[in-house]
Order: sequence, then C-alpha cells, then structure tokens
Amino acid sequence: MRAESSGVVASLGMQLMHCLVFKMARGKLKSLLCLASLLVLLFYSTMHSRSNTNPVRRTRPPSSGTSQIPASLHVCKHPRPIAVVSAQMPEPFMEAEQMRRQVGRDVRHTWQVTSHDLTRLNEVDGFREWREKEAAALSALVQHRLHILQNPPDCASAKKIYCDFKAAGRGIGSQLHHLSYCFLASYGTQRTLILDTKNYNGNPEGLETFFLPLSDTCTSYDKSQMVPWPGERKERFARGAFPGMDRPNPRPNYFPKSIPKDISERLVRLHGDPFAWWMGQFFKYAMRMNKDFQDYIDNQAREMGYESPIVGLQIRRSDKLIHEAVYIDLSVYMEEVEGFYKQLELRQPVAQRRVFLATDDPNVIPEIKQ
Repeated sequence: MRAESSGVVASLGMQLMHCLVFKMARGKLKSLLCLASLLVLLFYSTMHSRSNTNPVRRTRPPSSGTSQIPASLHVCKHPRPIAVVSAQMPEPFMEAEQMRRQVGRDVRHTWQVTSHDLTRLNEVDGFREWREKEAAALSALVQHRLHILQNPPDCASAKKIYCDFKAAGRGIGSQLHHLSYCFLASYGTQRTLILDTKNYNGNPEGLETFFLPLSDTCTSYDKSQMVPWPGERKERFARGAFPGMDRPNPRPNYFPKSIPKDISERLVRLHGDPFAWWMGQFFKYAMRMNKDFQDYIDNQAREMGYESPIVGLQIRRSDKLIHEAVYIDLSVYMEEVEGFYKQLELRQPVAQRRVFLATDDPNVIPEIKQ
C-alpha cells in the first residue's frame, strides 16, 4: 500500500510539473493553479511520508458508561447525549501545521510575483498603447450610445422604461445595483430609461443633488401609462415598468452575464472580465458628478490629504449583520491591503501606505488605528 501511494504521488507530481512547465503560455490562471496544486501535493506527500514512518496509535473511546473526561472539561449539561472525542486523540503534528501555513504563504507570494511579472509583460509587449486607445474608444462608443438612447428626438412618442428608485429598506448600494439592471433592460429593449429619485431618503432633488440627470431632454412621464414588465411589445410606443426586485419574468437573454454581440469580439480581446467592464459603463454614465458635487469632493480630498496610492475599504456592519451578512474580522480586510501594497512595491516605491475607510460602525475606527 505504501509503495502504491508513493507511486500515485510521484505520478501526480510529474503531471503537475508538465502542466506548470509546458502550459505556462496558456494563461496565468491555469499556470497558477498548476503551481498551487504542486505545492499542496508536496505538502501531502510529506505528510504521507511522515505518517508511514511515524504511525499513530489511536485509542478507542471507553465502552463503559463511565466518562473518562476530566471533570474540568464538563462545562454544561445537555438533555441529549453528545458524542465526545477521546481526550487521548493525538493532536496534529507541529511540523504539519507549520508546513501547511508555509504552503499558503508560498502560494500568495508566488501569485504576487507572477502578477507583477504579468503586469511588466503588459508594459513591454508592445500593445500597451493599443490597449489604452481601444479601451478609450470602446468606452466612448458605449457612452455615446447611452446618450443617444437617453435623449430621443421626440420624448412624447419615445419608448420608455420606468425604474423605481424608492423601494423601502434598500441602501444606496442596493439601489445602484437595481439601477444597473434597469439600464440593462433599457439598453436591451432600446427604451429611454426614466428614473425618478426625487425625495429619495428625504432629499428633495434625489440623486441629481450629486449626479447629472440621465437625460437632458426626456425626463417627463405619465406613470398611469406604464404597464407591467415586459411592456406592450405590439404597440408602436411601448412603455413598461421594470420589476423592483431585479427578477423579471420572463428573464431576458441580455441579463448577466451577457455582453452586446456587436462589440463582444473587441471587448473579449481587450478585457479579462468583459461583463464587469460592460456593467461599469452604466455606472460611469449614471454617476457623472455635477459641478457642485465635484467641487465638494475635490475640496474634501485636499483637506484630508487624499493621495495616491490608497486602498479603499468599505466595512459594512450594523443592521447588515442582522439579516444577510456575516461578521468579517478586520484582519481579513487588512490581509488584502497588505497583499495589494506588497504587489505594488514590486513595481514602485511606496512612501506611505494609506487606507480610506468607509463604514457604518464607529467601533471600526479605533480598531483600524491599532
């Protein structure tokens, strides 16, 4: 059995080395998975070897009704019997725990170095200028299309879709997520998106306090003319109301994770996550800051010394933890911050590591300062 297991380990090792060496050119994700798998394999190979040379004798729990657990371990009584592991069960090897942690550190370090090398490759492969021009051209094309769609020549006869932005119990992040789905429906059906945010959260002007209106020419609507999703397709001038919970029935084929067919080839060639880029274009259009808000942001940045590089953290707690989220310790966030700066420092010197914190829990502030 020992020889058979060793042979399997060796065979897998050879396959993983072949994967790592000969398939490196097929994509960074596959190569990194190969390397991570190899490191994990080495870990289990060492464990296998140690378990064969240092067999562990496991003792059965006592069969009698008398408990062998020290009295100090009996912390409470329970009406139903609880399975108890024998106190003589061996603890994990110290070497194994240390190796497991080292494998994790090695994989993270390998990712940082490999990511840095791939970034450098993007800078020297001769296509950097093309990427920048193509990204700007594609974004300008989509933004132009949205502008045309949102400013029809005749608003009164234009096809429209109404997006409700006043649903109770939704924060601004959830509302913007809803808005992105409304935009998908608007683009997919080629209807002008009507968005009424007045008096949202008690603000008389709604989102237009901060952002430019979605349309310069078509903002009026008659809600009584709206019909449930998907609207009246047979009519020349269809009007429809998009469902408030982002679950339209029937579900259209242009919903996540679809991208427009006519730009798909260019987008897939340009971007590693085409759908994320596509959704980002809607947010780019919807969140164009007006002059007053832009001036306010610029002044705040100067006052607080906002400089690049900086990592933004949003730590959402309070009521979010009651119904739908789990508590995430601050250390988990800071591991990501540490990883970002380590990777950045491979490319450029960083005089000071900065973090911009947005949170609804004031207890996070003294915690992060520590």
